Formats: sequence, C-alpha cells, structure tokens
Amino acid sequence: HRYSVDANWRVPHFEKMLYDQAQLVLAYLEAARASDDPFFAQIAEDTLQYVQRDMTDEAGGFYSAEDADSVPPGAEHDPHAHKMEGAFYVWGQDEIRAALGEDSLIFEGRYGVLPNGNAPFDPQQEFVNKNLLHTARSIADLSRASGQTPVAVAEALLRARAILFDVRKARPRPQLDDKVLTAWNGLMIGAFARASRVLGLGHRSLGEGGGDPSARHLESAVRAA
Repeated sequence: HRYSVDANWRVPHFEKMLYDQAQLVLAYLEAARASDDPFFAQIAEDTLQYVQRDMTDEAGGFYSAEDADSVPPGAEHDPHAHKMEGAFYVWGQDEIRAALGEDSLIFEGRYGVLPNGNAPFDPQQEFVNKNLLHTARSIADLSRASGQTPVAVAEALLRARAILFDVRKARPRPQLDDKVLTAWNGLMIGAFARASRVLGLGHRSLGEGGGDPSARHLESAVRAA
C-alpha cells in the first residue's frame, strides 16, 4: 500500500501506486540478496504477481494505481452505499472462521486477528470490528503453541491465504486508474528486470506462477518496454 498512517506501520493508507510497487520490489530484492532470507524474496515475488495480475494491460504496459476506498462486501447492489477505506482488504473474525475452518486459529495467530478487530488507529471509525492483517507471530512460535510442525503451520497458512484470496475476489474492487505513464512504467520495468536476475532457479517454490520466476519476470519487463 501507499504509506502507513501510524507510527508502528500497522495501518496503511490502502491506495496502491505503481511507483510504490516498483520501489518496494527493488528494496526487498536488495534485502533478500544482502540477508539471503527468503522472507524478503517472497514479498518481492508477491508484489510482482500482484502487478502482473491486476495492474498490467493487454499490451504489457502497467496501470497507475488502485484506489484506497471501495464499497463494503454485501453492499455492492446498494446505490447509496458509501465507499470505505480498505474495505477490500479488511476482515471480520467471523468471515475468516467461516472460510477457513480448522486452519482459522493458525491464521488468526499469524496475522493478529481479534474478535472485535485489531486496528490500533482508526480516526474515521472505518475499521470497527475489522482486522488489518499483519505478521503478528512467527511460524516457530505458532508451531510451539499449536503442537504442529513448522512445515504443517506453513502449509496451513498457504491454504488459508489461497482460500481468502478467492473469497476476496468476489468483493467489489477499488477503482482502477488505468493510465499507462512512461516514467512509472520505467520504474516497474526496472523492478521486473532486476527480479529476473535475483529470483532465479533457486526460488522455484515462490508464488503461484509456476516454473522459473526469472523467465516470467523478464517477459513482463520486455513486453512493457
């Protein structure tokens, strides 16, 4: 997202700008190279997949932005519905439990889900009873607490993310700014090109695209260029 509105980086302004995505990818790729920590590489990969999936036009250029506000789920057919900040991205605990079943407790622990919502800063009262997902507990901590192996915890989280992604797809999306701006595209082309060098065969397990991510990212850079 575009920036944080609280000192602890827990509450974002939910707008997504192309230039943010590009510069975040470059920062996380450098962190992955410097630390050899796959956590940073995974964030870069997730960000690139978002751009490929939701911010790329038919000719290969990249769109400019997605709004912060959208109509809350369930209100899409109400002509008087008021758009709300982050409505596409926030969750009630009941929604999560209904979708995830047995995997819900692991997911709730990982992402700081609370019964009455977890927003530490909500001056507009737009996150009442809603949860802003953040990395609250480590996989090792969840493994100890649940008695499951770290691999089992990680697999549960992967299942849960995939299920909630599908649930979220049915929500009204934020408005898309589909301008294709040369300067911002230049940043994103650079990010994809750098990723094609960093996220190579050693990262085959990353993401949902399958195969060698370096080839997919190089193709995105070349098409946009």
